Amino acid sequence: MRSEALRGWSREDPTNHEQCLEAGRVGTWSWRLNTPHLELSPNSYVLFGLNDPPNDPVEAAQLCWSRIDTVDRESLHRRAAAAIVGEELRVDVLVAFPNATTRCLRVVARVFGEPRDRILRGALFDVTADWNNVQRVCETNNRLQALAHTIPDMTFRLTVNGIFIDYKPAENDPGLMPPAHEVVGRSIKQLALPTRLQDQILEAVQQAVATGAIQELEYTLGLSSGVEHHFEARVMGYGRSEAVCIVRDVTDRRTAERELVASMEAADAGARAKGEFLATMSHEIRTPMNGVIGMAQLLAVTELDTEQKELVQVIVHSGEVLLGLINDVLDFSKIDAGKLQLESLALDLESLVKDCRAIVGVKAWEKGLSLDWSLGPGVPRWVKGDPTRLRQILINLLSNAVKFTQEGGVRLEVSLLRSKAGRAALQFAVIDSGIGIPAAHLGRLFERFSQADGSTTRRFGGTGLGLAICRQLVECMGGRISVTSTEGKGSCFSFEIDLELAAAPEVVSRSVAPPTRAASPAVRVLLADDNPVNCKVASKMLSRLGVQQIDIADEGETAARLALSNAYDLILMDVQMPMVDGLEATRRIRAAERGRRNLIVALTANASASDREICLAAGMDDFLTKPVAWSSLKVIIDRWIGNELTGSLDLRAPTTLSA
Repeated sequence: MRSEALRGWSREDPTNHEQCLEAGRVGTWSWRLNTPHLELSPNSYVLFGLNDPPNDPVEAAQLCWSRIDTVDRESLHRRAAAAIVGEELRVDVLVAFPNATTRCLRVVARVFGEPRDRILRGALFDVTADWNNVQRVCETNNRLQALAHTIPDMTFRLTVNGIFIDYKPAENDPGLMPPAHEVVGRSIKQLALPTRLQDQILEAVQQAVATGAIQELEYTLGLSSGVEHHFEARVMGYGRSEAVCIVRDVTDRRTAERELVASMEAADAGARAKGEFLATMSHEIRTPMNGVIGMAQLLAVTELDTEQKELVQVIVHSGEVLLGLINDVLDFSKIDAGKLQLESLALDLESLVKDCRAIVGVKAWEKGLSLDWSLGPGVPRWVKGDPTRLRQILINLLSNAVKFTQEGGVRLEVSLLRSKAGRAALQFAVIDSGIGIPAAHLGRLFERFSQADGSTTRRFGGTGLGLAICRQLVECMGGRISVTSTEGKGSCFSFEIDLELAAAPEVVSRSVAPPTRAASPAVRVLLADDNPVNCKVASKMLSRLGVQQIDIADEGETAARLALSNAYDLILMDVQMPMVDGLEATRRIRAAERGRRNLIVALTANASASDREICLAAGMDDFLTKPVAWSSLKVIIDRWIGNELTGSLDLRAPTTLSA
């Protein structure tokens, strides 16, 4: 059957063969050797762009020959000569068309016939599409290579089977890879790389080609010198069977990162040490100040002549100023070190404002100034915030206003700006009729260590930290502070903060109730403090308030033993004591109590709200800060023991402001 079909095909009209070739855009040609005669089929002329070739076959052939690229003509001539001696002719040539387009033709041929009558017969194929594809691939490869050479990192192309197609070392090649000529064409398995790394790279290449997603991997290689180098590689699919890999040496970056981490750890350690130093300094400075101010207060209520009383007043006032400066410096250092933590507690705005007025009111009264306050319409009474820091801001602004006002008065106004979704935006404004501030100096008022001018410091004193601390505290609360002033007429310092609304807390009574006593009770107090001066000050104050029996313990273990073996009406417990501190002593007392509960009040130089919560959590009932004011001590005694003591407190005597 097959032979019959072939014989039938050979008997077909030659025109049919030409039509088939034309349909396949294939041209034929023949050249009888030893003659200049070259025959081209009609379709061959079409492939050369000659739809209407000259009638003279020689002229038509020469015209086709002239359209072949010069270099390709020489190549075709050499290949034809080789074909004459029996080699197969196969070459691609570029043909230039009159319309400036270029076509690529593939020429194939073989020699037929007897030695005396040989003919070179062949075909022409239009492979322009394939040639264009190859050109695009070549251009892409060239661009890829050019791009690779602009990248300082190591780059290479790898097949999915692990064969290197191209390779460029990094600019600062540490010598971990062989030269490029030893890499290209070889398998990754032939390189001196760890087997695990070879497998990781191959897997990344295959994943990148299969998914089209960029693959990333990290690895470490060691040099013969023992130095380790860290690398990051990114693998991107390229075509259907290749991937491009970019490898970056990140050793320097890793080293810098380790150094940065070490520096940060050192900085954190320094910050912790600074925070511990600040806490220690706060306690150590405030403790002797308790002795200075306390003794001055005690001296002030003794029998003194007019001059002596004035001298004592100066000592007390100077001590209060010094304490304020110390608090400012410690607060500023804590804020600057980033160690300030704000609390969110329910606070009574009306009570807080009244407290601030009461604290600053003495100074205002001494100067003959009015000190008023008001809560505007809609201002909520209960909000959540940090009462200690909010009180600190208000007292600072009020104290400044009183300091710089000689006549008239100071007013604190609280206004509601807006209320939404359980929050209230409030404005606190402190308005005075004082000396005012020149407009040129307003811009630097809230900078650290800055006041309006040098004469202000000489005349009124201060560190210039108060307003800087106020600004930082307000900003920590998410608000902003500002000032308006007219020289000679007064100033208005205001700040805005957004606070969460809070419900009024339920009043919960403590388990310690004031005991019922006769008219002249023998109140017994245990004073636990390791500082002799503090013990003497507190003892003198208690005696002045009518307490007759005072026991002293200089460390926590003794305090716990005395508390459990005696019946005390009040225990004043210092928090920081050697060996067993006040917190642990309180816990031991509470754990061993049977029936009767001791009244324990913290006595400490640590004055923050969080310190108060720590003391209450340890089992203490109340909280007193050093330096202790007579008024504060009397309030504690009246609250827990009752107003039955025979002693009295001269409210006209100098008093301290507890921090």
